[in-house]
Amino acid sequence: MRRRRSRQRPRAHQPRPRARRRHQLRRRRGRRDHGERAVAVRPARVGVAAPRVHRAGAFGAPGRPRHHRRFLMTTRIVALVALAGCSLGEPHFTRPPDMPPDAAAVIAAATSYDFGTVVIGQASAPATLSFINIGTARTPELARAALTGTGAVLFAIGTDGCAGRTLAPGESCTVDAMMSPSSEGTGSAMLVVAPAQGGGAMVALSGKAVTPGALKLAPASTTYPALAPGAVSTDTTFTATNTGGSPTGTITVTLSGSDASQFAVASDSCSEATLAPGGACTIKVRFAPRTPGGKAASLTAASAAAGTGVASLGGHAFLPAVLAITPMSTDFGSVVTGGVSATTTFTVGNTGELPSGAVATNLTGADAGAYQIMSDGCASHAIAPGDRCAIVVAFAPTTTGVKPVQLTAGASPGGSVASALSGTGIPPAALAFMPASNNYGTVDVGATASATFALTNTGGQTSSTITTSLTGTGGSEFSITSDDCNDRVLAPHASCSVVVGFAPASFGSKSATLQASAGVGGVTTASLSGAGRDKVTLTVATNGGSGTGQVTCNQTACAAQYYRGTPLTLAEMPDANMLFGGWSGACSGTQSTCTLTLAGNTTVTAAFLPATQDLMLSTSGLGGASGTITTSPPGAGCGTGCRRFATGTPVTLTASPTAGYYLSAWSGDCLGNGLTCQLTMNAAHAAAAQYAPANRAFVTSGTFWPDPANPAAWANMTCQSVAQGAGLPGHYVAWLDNVPTDWAARLGNASGWLRTDGKPFAASKAQLLAQHSLYPLDVDEHGAALPVDTPVLSGSNGANCTNWTVTNPSAIYASGQAGGGWQQAAWLLWVAYGACGTPAHLYCFGTDYNVNLTYPRATGRTAFAASTATMGGLTSLDQLCATRATAAGLTGTYHALAATTTTTAASRFSTSGAPWVRTDGIALVASAGDLFNPTGPVMTAPLDIDETQGVAHNNSSTFVVAVGAPNLLAVGTSASTCANWTDSTTPSGLSYGQSSFSNALMAHAGDILCSWPMGVYCLQQ
Repeated sequence: MRRRRSRQRPRAHQPRPRARRRHQLRRRRGRRDHGERAVAVRPARVGVAAPRVHRAGAFGAPGRPRHHRRFLMTTRIVALVALAGCSLGEPHFTRPPDMPPDAAAVIAAATSYDFGTVVIGQASAPATLSFINIGTARTPELARAALTGTGAVLFAIGTDGCAGRTLAPGESCTVDAMMSPSSEGTGSAMLVVAPAQGGGAMVALSGKAVTPGALKLAPASTTYPALAPGAVSTDTTFTATNTGGSPTGTITVTLSGSDASQFAVASDSCSEATLAPGGACTIKVRFAPRTPGGKAASLTAASAAAGTGVASLGGHAFLPAVLAITPMSTDFGSVVTGGVSATTTFTVGNTGELPSGAVATNLTGADAGAYQIMSDGCASHAIAPGDRCAIVVAFAPTTTGVKPVQLTAGASPGGSVASALSGTGIPPAALAFMPASNNYGTVDVGATASATFALTNTGGQTSSTITTSLTGTGGSEFSITSDDCNDRVLAPHASCSVVVGFAPASFGSKSATLQASAGVGGVTTASLSGAGRDKVTLTVATNGGSGTGQVTCNQTACAAQYYRGTPLTLAEMPDANMLFGGWSGACSGTQSTCTLTLAGNTTVTAAFLPATQDLMLSTSGLGGASGTITTSPPGAGCGTGCRRFATGTPVTLTASPTAGYYLSAWSGDCLGNGLTCQLTMNAAHAAAAQYAPANRAFVTSGTFWPDPANPAAWANMTCQSVAQGAGLPGHYVAWLDNVPTDWAARLGNASGWLRTDGKPFAASKAQLLAQHSLYPLDVDEHGAALPVDTPVLSGSNGANCTNWTVTNPSAIYASGQAGGGWQQAAWLLWVAYGACGTPAHLYCFGTDYNVNLTYPRATGRTAFAASTATMGGLTSLDQLCATRATAAGLTGTYHALAATTTTTAASRFSTSGAPWVRTDGIALVASAGDLFNPTGPVMTAPLDIDETQGVAHNNSSTFVVAVGAPNLLAVGTSASTCANWTDSTTPSGLSYGQSSFSNALMAHAGDILCSWPMGVYCLQQ
């Protein structure tokens, strides 16, 4: 056997040993795939030198260091290719891991192609070879395809779809090649597709050229109509004819070539047949492509005796729809959260030869929500071969950070493509001062303090032009002294500074606000505060009293000036045998210390006093011992009329008139005519009580009947005798009516009477004749109280038992009543009729003095009787009280002492307040609760005085007061309240009181018609 000699490349293109080893290693690695034939694509070495590739680009420039150079196609690129006799589906390419970023890389879909057997002088069907850019950058412009190698003359290039193209990532182009031999033998060549700069992809072409034999196939060639992969063409009949002069011998029929599997023999009458000269047989062949692209094969009928008949087969299988997207990646850059980036348009194209299915688009990834598809011309549309559609996308982040997602487009058929999107959400520009506030502390007026504020853009976006300013009520005392922030912009995280000075013009707290604002960046502020201070003068005097002492300030000697606002504690320091008497001026009170804050020029006076003070007391009056003065505490004696007390002692002075005298007035350091006077012994005091004599009046404790011989003289003598018996000095007359001298004439010029218990009875004769009594005349010559219904001889109204001469019990006289009666002055005139000759009591009046009696006026809540009420409901009664009180100048709120069908009269008033006092100063009750005693009112005087201090009356001699219930603690009925004080016509039983009584009769003296003129008791709340 002859040893086959290996074919050698020209030495100029022989790979170096090291490169050869790398090449062999890649080939071995490329065969390790699972079930697929892996082809390691090596650089074009035949006729074209492989370019040196810079790591940053697909077709880099020469001149870089050797360790940076790469041949474009020496990287490990795995391609699934359609080899002869195999159907591998659509090509799939993997980008090698060591490919530089942002580089273009063109590879061939198949690294070799065999045309099979081709008869000399004929041409094979064209084979379509695909080239694809698997890089991430667009290729430079591709040159025309070229054939290289010793057998290049056996092959030819048809349509060149790559020349002049620049392929985007994922984009492909095709070149048609054919075999057209002119001599017998096996031939091979390299088809090279590369840019003008060099480098590129290669396909190894091969085929066998044979001479024509006696066997002829007709037609010599055929091209089937284009089909989609998987489709089957109609059959083409080939006729094999023996053109020789002898039998062919046994014929063998074969399909050969790389695409032989894309064709199929449907029927064959030639195989194993022998054709006589001129004989013929037929073979039917169909086109059944499995993969896309141009397909070429050879149909041969051969025998040992007749040679080989060859027919060229050709066909084209449509490339299926294949989607491609550009750009394959996009970085939207940095966008402010809440903002929207500029849009990017993504183009989805169909690089196949068949329409795609309906396209579905989507954004995938955890941050898909950060992107917005602004318009989508691809969704739900099929893409025709070579056509394109557009998707417009914007980046609209809502949170910060890098947001990687993928924009996908997929169709069936068409496959799925994706473009990697990225963008970074950044926070918006945000201005912030540091510090956010500054307190300059206390600064003297006229001085200046400064503070520096750093203004920082804390966001991820450059701000717009910044404006700085000062605002606030204290802005005039703050000023920007240095500012490198105003009218500038700040990059993200950049800072500038503002210096603000504080120069207070006056005392007190000051505030302002430093503000920086920008349209992009917002508004930020820093609060400014401080206090201005100045000095004020403190004047401390110690001459406020008759003693001596010192004052300290914060335990040291007081200075003349201090800062305004300084807190000081002033303490008194009396000298020996002295006492502190109190503060005046800016301090007050008697505490040993005074705390104050100096808000301005301040004066404080301290009073120092001797340790004791003397009180000088004296009395004056007619007729000897007219009264005394006592003190509580009693103090120490210091001479005649002198009492000595420790300084500061409160002392109560009490005037005690002798019987028959009253206190007309105090003089000295006590004023008025109240029986008590309060003094505080912070200094020496003097007080004098001025007493005056007054007439006395009483009701005899015994009963009498006048002497008919001279009843008037007898009555006077009786009163005088009773008075003398009780030790009462002076002259007395009886209050007894007789002809020709009535009771009023008996008094002569006398005026002003006291009861024998010292309480005032009538301030003057005029008041007495006006029937105005202060306290009722219900005590005897000894000052003992008598029952209020005690009968008294009066004889008024002409009813006097014929001038007291008749003693027949069947005759009657007008009788008075001690302490009260049914009408005004009933105590004095008449309230009932007594039987003539029946002994009774006498009223006795002193007649020695003509005075206008003064008396101490009680204090408390005011009460009065008002007339005349109208029926307008309880509210109208209250309104009457309020109107009368206002007209008389009385203060406070007044309500009527009247019941309703649901409330008692007592429930309208509080008993926790002060007792009530009549308008003439006479106490009505000792305590507020006495008026509402369960057994009836306990009163010291009747409530028969109106708001003007006059005797209450109306147009009736009997003054009826509306109460509306049996007592003050009971609710009324509709009848007793005249339908709750709304009915003045119905003759119902109005419950009324009598104002001249100081017992239960003041609240309920009987029932009367609702039409009767009524008064109202008015009490202050």
